[in-house]
Amino acid sequence: MRPLDVEIIRTPSCPHGHAVRRRIDALARDAGIAVTVTETIVDEAQVAEALRFPGSPTILIGGQDVEPRVAGAPADYGLG
Repeated sequence: MRPLDVEIIRTPSCPHGHAVRRRIDALARDAGIAVTVTETIVDEAQVAEALRFPGSPTILIGGQDVEPRVAGAPADYGLG
């Protein structure tokens, strides 16, 4: 079985970034699921806008945000 692709997108100073990684690793281990975790560090406003980065940390599983935006919600992307 192919590992599940998980991406953590975060700012360098995100206080939850490392805890999220540990939690994902523990959940995968406990569930017996193989995962490939990639961490993307966003430290420039242009990169945040290009990635449509809603906030830190953002977790994507198979390219899909685990907390999708509600339809009609304002699209505030960036580091701000």
